[in-house]
Amino acid sequence: MKSQFKKLIAVTDSRHLMLYEADGLKITAGPTPVDLPFTHHKRPEKGHGSYGADGYNVSAAAPHTMPVDLDHQSAAKLICEYLDKLLMNKSDYHELIITAEPRMLGCLREHASKSLQQKISKEIHKDLVNESIDSIEQAIFK
Repeated sequence: MKSQFKKLIAVTDSRHLMLYEADGLKITAGPTPVDLPFTHHKRPEKGHGSYGADGYNVSAAAPHTMPVDLDHQSAAKLICEYLDKLLMNKSDYHELIITAEPRMLGCLREHASKSLQQKISKEIHKDLVNESIDSIEQAIFK
């Protein structure tokens, strides 16, 4: 017998968003890859500094901001906007479970709206994007 309270599981990193559905303690659908316009910031070439001849940082970002941090921030914003719209339009999801590596999870928290934060029932600090459904179930429902 199916439960009336389906869970949406978002498995993500800065390059992928995979969605699963769960009923109780079992994943029942997925993975559904979501095609979002993720951007990736250029990494400086080896041997080239990011400072001009006058000693000032020529980067558009803060002097200590790494491209990977910019990738996480921009991806987190896209993912949160997508999940917000999805959950607003689909009232059959009563919980949201998010899995991501810790740095990405922090970025997701920063960009999540109040309504999205209220739907999040569990956060898993682990990169599970390339894992099997059984591994994801174990990490989430153990």
